[in-house]
Amino acid sequence: MNQTPDTMRAEAAGLRLSIIIVTWNIRDVLADCLRSLYAEDIGVPHEVIVVDNGSVDGTWQLVENEYPQIRLLRNAENLGFSKANNQGMKIANGDYVLLLNSDTVIIDPGVFRKWIDFMDSRPDVAMSGCRLLFPDRTHQVGDAGFRPAFGTMLAHNFFLNRLLPRHLKGLFISFREPPGRMEVDWITGADVLVRRSLLPEVGMLDESIFFYAEDIEWGSRVRTFGHKVYYLSDLTIVHLQGATTKNYPEKFSGQDLKNMRRIYARFNPGRSLLVFDVIMALGFALRSTAYACMWWQDPEFRNARARRMFKYLRASIANLGTPAA
Repeated sequence: MNQTPDTMRAEAAGLRLSIIIVTWNIRDVLADCLRSLYAEDIGVPHEVIVVDNGSVDGTWQLVENEYPQIRLLRNAENLGFSKANNQGMKIANGDYVLLLNSDTVIIDPGVFRKWIDFMDSRPDVAMSGCRLLFPDRTHQVGDAGFRPAFGTMLAHNFFLNRLLPRHLKGLFISFREPPGRMEVDWITGADVLVRRSLLPEVGMLDESIFFYAEDIEWGSRVRTFGHKVYYLSDLTIVHLQGATTKNYPEKFSGQDLKNMRRIYARFNPGRSLLVFDVIMALGFALRSTAYACMWWQDPEFRNARARRMFKYLRASIANLGTPAA
């Protein structure tokens, strides 16, 4: 672990923020992330903790050699997103803990001050997150949303929440214009800020979920304890999305759907998973058809999306009547 005298003095002075970044074979992307994070003073007493999941591409060496002020934890193998973040949270010293993806870019160094000011002013809020943008500054759907339930899954799969976003809750937030600051059920793990003092009560990430949807479970669990979760669309961060997993397209294939079934079963006791599977199957059928018909899109794009949705459709049909894994 890297720990300099400056780091230890900052700890003694009382840190406001611990930024935890989990890495796995993502050296060049991480370099951009850290460069943006250290480009200017973020205006908040903080520490950065990098937890490396057994990278072999020079990722941890980059941190060790170029950023000695970072606290570095090295795992011998890939322990997964949840477990690695939990390792970081266990040694964090800040009043707030921020899980920040390695494929994010900070475009406003003042975002952290504004973010913590909001949390300080709202002691009833346990967790919050920013609006994520693609590099072209368009909104990245999937940065926050609502607990998987019959209504939210129905609205999501049949695009009802996109038609009436202020009246119907879907799995993901979907607005044409930024909705301001609003209460939600979960924040994406790419940029979720949580009060460290509440971790003993609500728990950390579920380590039985290796990757995908662990953030949905965590936020939904926080809500069951009576705490609020907020989406702050006036604060923005760029997220490359999938920078780690794109090099391993089959390694995590189907994990998101599998984990979503588990989460639905957990937070909807007594509800049949068959209903969930049917709704998902119909939604994937609708999406695969819609993508295939997008003649104005690049053929490679629409065919790839249509094939992906059809793959999910087959998985949903195969799940019919089976228990949650």
